[in-house]
Formats: sequence, structure tokens, C-alpha cells
Amino acid sequence: MGLFDTSTQSFQDMMLMADEMSTEFNISKDDLLNNLLQISFHETGGSYDPKQIQDKGKVGQEGMGLFQFEHGKGEGGNTAINRLIRYNDSLGNTPSYLQNIPIEKGIDSDPDYRYYSGKKGFDATSFSPSEQYMLMMQDLTTDLRKDKVSDISNMSTEDLWIKYHAIPSAQDEQDRRDVYQKNMEVFNVPKTRDILSQLLNYNP
Repeated sequence: MGLFDTSTQSFQDMMLMADEMSTEFNISKDDLLNNLLQISFHETGGSYDPKQIQDKGKVGQEGMGLFQFEHGKGEGGNTAINRLIRYNDSLGNTPSYLQNIPIEKGIDSDPDYRYYSGKKGFDATSFSPSEQYMLMMQDLTTDLRKDKVSDISNMSTEDLWIKYHAIPSAQDEQDRRDVYQKNMEVFNVPKTRDILSQLLNYNP
């Protein structure tokens, strides 16, 4: 059984976003989707559970969902949802998943800027798998653009994850890499193959 509900508009939007990201960063769509799946496999310890919550660490810094976006106000989940809001605003889109969360408009430097206004930070587990993948793609896209990266075809998935998602301290980096590499030794499990087949063989 696959991870995604391919009948939804969110899944179609996710696949379109993957097309856009693969073109912008000179990587095949199949490779991009495989990279994202590897990262979600690692972040969930192989469960691919979109509702997974990591309860370690400080309150408000719990990792949430397929990519373990931190939950607290001002944490990674907040950053990612604001980037996804801006992406949709740039296209004039009002998808249903953004209609169900609190969004306010206007800051001192930009009266038209819209942002997530939840009081406790954004919980990525409130989104479907397709919507969580869009969070991740927009989060990565924004940071890759900041670094003026235009080609990730030769960047390992591990490096993409370390540099643009995990972003550990220099002291912790090797330990984090070691765990990632260990998880990738068992990436090719039946569940992974089922999800990859769902993604790579999808025909709208």
C-alpha cells in the first residue's frame, strides 16, 4: 500500500511542484522524488508515518511528520509553512490545505505579506503526506536559492539533507551522517519499493 492518495488535488500539486523543482535544480524528477523519499525514510526511522512525533528535546522543538519539522513558534515548521504560503501566493493559488490554517496579512515592511499566525507554531502532522512533501520542497528550494545553487544532480542525498534540512553543528555533523548512512543500508525495503512505484509510475 502506498503512502500517497493519488486521487487528491494535493498529490497533483505535489507532482507539479516536483516538476518545477527538478527543472530549476537540474535533476531528474525521479531522482528528486527518490531523494525526498530517502530523507523521509531517515527522518521517520523507516516508518514513513506522517503523524510521527519525536518527543525528545525541548518543548516546542519536537519533530513532526515525515520530515520532522520542529513544532514550536519560530521553529522549522513555521519557516516551512510560510515559504509554502508565499509560493502559493506568487501563483495566485488558494489550495484547501491553506484555507484550514490561521493566516494573517501585513507586516511593517510589506503590507501584502501573508504568514502563518498560529499561536503555538505549525504542526506538520496536520498535513497529508503530499502536503508535507510540498513543505519540504519549498523549504529546500528557498535555501538552495539563497546559496545560488542551480544544479543538485551531483549532490548526494546525504549532503542535501545535512546542508539544507538537518543543519547540525560542526560537532554533531559526523554523528548525524553516521546515523543517516546506517539507515540507508536498509532503505530498499518493500514499503520503500511500493511508495517509489506509486510515485514513479504515476500517470495523471
